[in-house]
Amino acid sequence: MNAQEPTPPSPPAPDGSDQASSPTPSGLVPTARQQVQAAVHECPNCRRDFGAGVACQFCQQVAGLPSGITLSSPSKRLGGYLMEALLLLATLGIGYLIWSLIAFAKGQTPGKQVLGMKVLRLRTAQPAGWGLMFVREVIAKWLIGFLSILTLGIANFWLLWDSKNQELWDKVVATIVVDDPNRRVR
Repeated sequence: MNAQEPTPPSPPAPDGSDQASSPTPSGLVPTARQQVQAAVHECPNCRRDFGAGVACQFCQQVAGLPSGITLSSPSKRLGGYLMEALLLLATLGIGYLIWSLIAFAKGQTPGKQVLGMKVLRLRTAQPAGWGLMFVREVIAKWLIGFLSILTLGIANFWLLWDSKNQELWDKVVATIVVDDPNRRVR
């Protein structure tokens, strides 16, 4: 047989398992079980099965980002809201507004900047820019805050049961919030 001739197809597996149509480097066709095992990918942070979501199902490592960049927990995000209120009071509002306008360009708010969190676009995992942060913080957050009066405030705690730890305004503008204390996401 010439080296340039195609490899003949393998005979059907004796166990009746499903086989792929493309041969492996050794010339054997992988079984369905081997295909499933190859489809499962390992988390670079905890080394367990990553799962199908945007973040690891075990350690919350965000897909495609450096190891250690995880979704911010609901408790840290709620703490961030308290930090925002403290900073608003400490800067008498004017300093907070100026700080916000600068921090928005980096995908942060003043509170998120102090706590090492960052807002990322869900589809690209890139930091939200100034315009998206303005829409998220000024328009979506205030509108949903106003509408939450109708739901007795339940809408403000959406992140407690959401798989991506998103609030409703995150869903509206397609963002996630991650912990980035070493500022590795640019």
